[in-house]
Amino acid sequence: MVSRSGQTLFRLASSNPASLSRYRVERLPFIFQRVLAPYSTQQTSSPLSSVAQNKSRLSIAHRSYATTTEKPVSRPKAHTGRTTSKPRKTTSKGTQTKITGEVKKATKPKTTEPKAKPKARKATKAAKPKRKATRTPRTRTPEQVEDAKNGKAVERYKNQIKKLKEKALKPPHGLPSTAFIVISSELSKNVKGIAGKDASARYKTLSAEELESYNHIANQNKLTNQSEYRKWIESHTPEQIHQANLARRNLTRRKIKGYGYKLQDDRLVKRPQNSYISFAADRYASGDMHGIKLVEASKLIGAEWKGLSAAEKQQYQRAQTVNQEKYLHEYKATYGRELKPKAKAASAA
Repeated sequence: MVSRSGQTLFRLASSNPASLSRYRVERLPFIFQRVLAPYSTQQTSSPLSSVAQNKSRLSIAHRSYATTTEKPVSRPKAHTGRTTSKPRKTTSKGTQTKITGEVKKATKPKTTEPKAKPKARKATKAAKPKRKATRTPRTRTPEQVEDAKNGKAVERYKNQIKKLKEKALKPPHGLPSTAFIVISSELSKNVKGIAGKDASARYKTLSAEELESYNHIANQNKLTNQSEYRKWIESHTPEQIHQANLARRNLTRRKIKGYGYKLQDDRLVKRPQNSYISFAADRYASGDMHGIKLVEASKLIGAEWKGLSAAEKQQYQRAQTVNQEKYLHEYKATYGRELKPKAKAASAA
């Protein structure tokens, strides 16, 4: 017979196992052993069967407590004599676990395949080295050779620059031609070494009436500058202006600043246009190239020029010869001397 304490514990465990704490559920087998210890000597069948049933129910109660869902505990199934199901076979695709039954994908071992060899490039022909442009050595005068020996080449160069600057002719310094320059010039008269920041600050704070007056002064200065420049140009001969422009071009080639612009004179003789330039001028004047970029228009005009027949090109070539003769006549009349042919043209003739 089971004592009353054992019966109450058994009923409590079987009726509501979730109400027991985990500590109490774990201690139940020990309590049953103590309770059933006096009856172990009698070797009766009824107490042993009840102990087996109690143990199974306790294990079920312990399992139901561990889970979160509160499902009613079912009785253990009766033994049918069948053997347990065979463990599932594992395939190459995956392995199945016993507890959860989840299939894990088998990771294939990484095989390091040898990298494919790069394709051999086709043997290209060796590029020919570019020929450097050989300059013809300049013939030195005996004076230059002597200066190089005596170490006077630097002095000679300075003298050349000085003579070119004298030929270049500096135009007169004009009056301030903008409102900002007018303001900065007025401030510099009152205070020496005035900075541009002060002039810009003064310019920004001008009223509409003040700005109008400064613009009026600047416009009057422009007119006076133009008249003074024309008088200065007319004070020199066309030959002097022509030589001044040649000297300015020589100075800019030698990287000397302040001489990058040509002197404008209407008396100078303009060079004639060749046949292609006159054809391009006619095409631009026709208006067919309106809205087309300069690069694309030049390509179209070049293709049209190549497509012209010899008879169509002849009219432009005739105009070129007429303009060349006119240029030579005006050159002699203006500069008082004939045009010297270039070295290449003389050698070709």
